[in-house]
Amino acid sequence: MNNPIVSIVIPVYNVENYLIQCLDSVVSQTYEFLEIILVNDGSTDRSGEICNKYAENDKRIKVFHLDNSGSAEARNKGLDIATGKYVMFLDADDWVEADMLESLYRLAEADHADVACCLLREENQLEEKDNCTITERTIIHGKNKTESGLALLTVWGPVCKLYRKDLIENIQFEEYKVAEDLLFNTNVVCSEKFERASLIQYPFYHYMIYAGSAMKQEFQDKYLEAMRVEELCYEKLTK
Repeated sequence: MNNPIVSIVIPVYNVENYLIQCLDSVVSQTYEFLEIILVNDGSTDRSGEICNKYAENDKRIKVFHLDNSGSAEARNKGLDIATGKYVMFLDADDWVEADMLESLYRLAEADHADVACCLLREENQLEEKDNCTITERTIIHGKNKTESGLALLTVWGPVCKLYRKDLIENIQFEEYKVAEDLLFNTNVVCSEKFERASLIQYPFYHYMIYAGSAMKQEFQDKYLEAMRVEELCYEKLTK
């Protein structure tokens, strides 16, 4: 594989029950020019074995096994390795629709966008409800930096986005316990290189909510840190 257009970075940690669905959704993308980077962050279940098995069957997949150091370090490792023109981050317990990458890639190229974004749909295994009924693929074209920043931060995490690699190659995920993803995107918006983001208002990305997911953990002291990070982001953005 020469000069992959899109690098997909997937940090993996103890998600054996969801990883196969995630990887199947990636390898079956309609856009095939991919570099798939799996960073196994010291998993103690079968996640590492699953990564290795997929790499044996698909030459686009690269697997790196690390000692457990957290999702921020795993994403940074993947970003350092990525060679594509664009980079996407995907959580290993989520999955994406087959035409997500092709849709975002075409939007980024057509709009000359630094970041092409979409919405997410919550797949809540604990409650029977549908939080998203969007069917139209309406596009918002950021006309200036403020509109583009709002489009990018519609989903505040690093998922649901296709970043131009040279925009983010010097921006790191910082070692906060929570909300480091919001800080990452705040630093992207505040970067001098960032000018335009476009948003497809359609949920290509499926965000899994289950008993052990981050969204369903009981309150912990680390969530107080999120408040401090959000204040820092507010200060950066209001400037």
